[in-house]
Amino acid sequence: MDDGAVVYLNGHEIWRINLPAAPSAISFGTLALSSVSGTAENAWNELDPAHNCIGCR
Repeated sequence: MDDGAVVYLNGHEIWRINLPAAPSAISFGTLALSSVSGTAENAWNELDPAHNCIGCR
């Protein structure tokens, strides 16, 4: 993640991080609330295998 993200599961928004709260629309030009850098920019969480579709924008 680089600064902010919206996460969708099976087409439904489930989480926003470092972006304006829902129901604010998010577009290509939406700025993150703050900058993320260093090790925080490279932190990942593992996702267990399942029959779901997850997307991030």
